[in-house]
Amino acid sequence: MRTNYFVFLLTFFAFLISLNFLARAEGASVSVSQKSFVVGITETYALNVTVTNKESQDDTFSISVFPASQGDLGISVEKYSLPVKAQKSESFQIFFTPFINAVPRAQIFTITAYSFTEKTSDSIDVTVIIVRSSPVYIESLSVNSTILDPGETLNFGTSVGNIANTPSAVFSLQSTITDENNNLIKTFSDNFSVGQKSSKTISSTFPLDKYFAPGIYKIETSLVNSSGETIQTESYSFKVSNLGSKLVTSETKNLSPFAYSFQITVKNEGNVPAENFYVNSSVPLGINTLFSSPSSPSSSRITGASVQYNWLVQKLDPGQEITISYQINIWTVWVGFLVLAGIVMVSFRFVFTPQLIKSTRFLGQITRDREIGVTIELRNNSLQELKEVMVRDFVPNTGSVIEKFQAIPPAVKPVGTGTELVWRIDSIKPREERIMFYKIKPTVQVLDSMRLPSASARFLNRKRDKKTVSSNEVLLRSR
Repeated sequence: MRTNYFVFLLTFFAFLISLNFLARAEGASVSVSQKSFVVGITETYALNVTVTNKESQDDTFSISVFPASQGDLGISVEKYSLPVKAQKSESFQIFFTPFINAVPRAQIFTITAYSFTEKTSDSIDVTVIIVRSSPVYIESLSVNSTILDPGETLNFGTSVGNIANTPSAVFSLQSTITDENNNLIKTFSDNFSVGQKSSKTISSTFPLDKYFAPGIYKIETSLVNSSGETIQTESYSFKVSNLGSKLVTSETKNLSPFAYSFQITVKNEGNVPAENFYVNSSVPLGINTLFSSPSSPSSSRITGASVQYNWLVQKLDPGQEITISYQINIWTVWVGFLVLAGIVMVSFRFVFTPQLIKSTRFLGQITRDREIGVTIELRNNSLQELKEVMVRDFVPNTGSVIEKFQAIPPAVKPVGTGTELVWRIDSIKPREERIMFYKIKPTVQVLDSMRLPSASARFLNRKRDKKTVSSNEVLLRSR
């Protein structure tokens, strides 16, 4: 009896086990595209998973992965709930992405599909092999600000780590800053090593000058080993603000005896070019006739009591300045003044200087029997009295003096080539005049003309300086 009972128990447990295997076989089946695969750092491997519903009715399966998470490996399940029709299959994907700091290893993950209806499940193991080319890596690249104004300083730091149990070899960080058109702005290079299982930050600075152009700029940092091989590259973008164009104008003036000079300096203190603008300046109406400029104005117009001059500037880059010069030419005023002063002086000399005038009214044929009257007039046009006046005249030997005098008698003195007449006068007051008159007779027959030389007068002025004036010559023509 006891033997039969033992056989019965064995048969009963065998039946239960067979029912369990039958239920698993009839519930679900899980299969994968690869049971073992290799994935590199920051790469993503998409594993195709297929669940087959072996039941006679539709069912929904719950999907799970064990271990569900890793600190250095990203696991993403496309579908955690999968409806599958009876006797059909459905597929989904599970994504494995090793983080930058992932440790190289081979790790087993169990993928399970659980039936909500039959309360049965099926599982499959996959092996994920994580590989990396270097234990040193770039953890992060950060900047102090993503938006900067010209004149500020960009600070950026690159954090590098070492997952190895030993200190790293010497690596290099090669960084560049480029603009939107990929033009190189600045390069940086730093050599370093990292201790075991630790990290460090390498900082760099880039001062932006006050005229730095606006736009989007990119920092690109590459981790390079001692063989020159690039291990990893990270990038970050920052923006430089557009402050527009800012025109600052200053004016300097310089007065010299010959010109009143002006310099207008315009500088672009913004960070974008200034285009097609005018520089203006005004001078009083009337003074514009003295205006000159090395760079001709583009236009000018009269506004009220002044003339406005306009210079067109087509383009002024940031930090660039332009100087426009013009002047009021005072030298032309001086020249005019000197000309006027010369005219005044000549006029003054003519009007206010003593004059000696020699003249004759003789007309006709010059013969030996004709008397010729000669008048010498001394006019004191000055504003001072003339003293110790002596008037001297000379008659050449072509004529003889008739010694009969109607006015002031002169002293007559024969000389080698003619006759000298001298009149002495004590003084002549301002605006007074003295007239001397004498007659001559030709000593020869004159066919053409007879020349009488100029007379002279010598006197003392108020300062008792000796002064002399001369008269004109007289030309007698025989007619």
